[in-house]
Amino acid sequence: MLTDVSAPAATFTFVDEYERLINDGYCAVDLSNTGDPEGRGQSRPFVLVDFPAHRHAGAANFAFVDGHVTTVRWRDALRTGRGYSPGLRVSETSRDARWLQKASAGLATEEP
Repeated sequence: MLTDVSAPAATFTFVDEYERLINDGYCAVDLSNTGDPEGRGQSRPFVLVDFPAHRHAGAANFAFVDGHVTTVRWRDALRTGRGYSPGLRVSETSRDARWLQKASAGLATEEP
């Protein structure tokens, strides 16, 4: 139910995933910073597991629990797709990585 999600307008459910790295039917965002979708292992801050697309002029489409869809324009780590590979470490100052984590946890309030 919609009421089961504390912030439906700030939590994404579907994402336009980067087509060359679709591997398992879901786009994992690691909130534990271990680089593992299950959050196991040593902390490796800002290691991305899966990647949203960048094919829309450096942006990806996200659908949120409340039904709205928005295009998020990437600012740094996710802008070009260069170097995308599972386990990619990004800067701890990456606005893109922080936004992904926030939007996974229902804390997204604006674009990166």
